[in-house]
Amino acid sequence: MTMAYHAERKPAELERAEYHVSSNIGRTIHASRQSVIDARACLDWLEQQGYSRVGILGTSLGSCIAFITPPTMRV
Repeated sequence: MTMAYHAERKPAELERAEYHVSSNIGRTIHASRQSVIDARACLDWLEQQGYSRVGILGTSLGSCIAFITPPTMRV
């Protein structure tokens, strides 16, 4: 999964993913919410594929998103 404002989701005028955490708090909140929504969508898709247990992790900013993404699967 690629987070908001990273890799191919990054605006062309940027050199790095500086929009995800920036001095613009509204943009930071929007990007964080979008990343959590995307992670939840991935978990929902995995559940639809038959997985009943998964782990979610990340590094750096990804670990923060993983930590705040609430579980959706029922065990």
